[in-house]
Amino acid sequence: MTSLLQTTSLVHLNLSSTKEGRYRNRLQAKGIPSIVNLLSRSPTLQILNLSGTMLKSEGARVLCAGLVKIEHKTLLSLDISDNEITHTAAQSIHDLLIDSHLLRLDLSHNKIGLSGLEKLNPALYFSRCKLNYLNLAECSLTYQGFVKIMDAVKFNYQIQTLVVDGNRAGPGGSFSLVQAMMA
Repeated sequence: MTSLLQTTSLVHLNLSSTKEGRYRNRLQAKGIPSIVNLLSRSPTLQILNLSGTMLKSEGARVLCAGLVKIEHKTLLSLDISDNEITHTAAQSIHDLLIDSHLLRLDLSHNKIGLSGLEKLNPALYFSRCKLNYLNLAECSLTYQGFVKIMDAVKFNYQIQTLVVDGNRAGPGGSFSLVQAMMA
């Protein structure tokens, strides 16, 4: 990590961990301050992949708070999928969406659920939120979650790709998706 801290031309950092169902890189919450320090010194970094690094909700909160504090807003893509993140980190993710230039966010395979989506969803209504890709696959969303996310997508024409497969929306959730796409 020390040699990475000395670079100023880093564009893509992939510290993802899952391979064949095993966690190789257990960054966890305690490793996030080093990542935030690296990001604050890397004005060219655009893509950060921390998928499967066991961040959990605490790590996601620390990461998002750190990213909000960084002056240069060059990060365009953030993958924090498969990190055991729950609804407790959703407010921090919301704050990041409001105060960043993120175009892509992958939250798949985390248990965000309806309560997390309710905290995250208002960010999608703001014109400052520039997301054009949002992955919420297997995030424990239900029919109510689909209704909320689709209502936000109606107002945010920036979102071009919304991934919601693997959730328990039931037939009503699929219907609300189709209705929103036709509106």
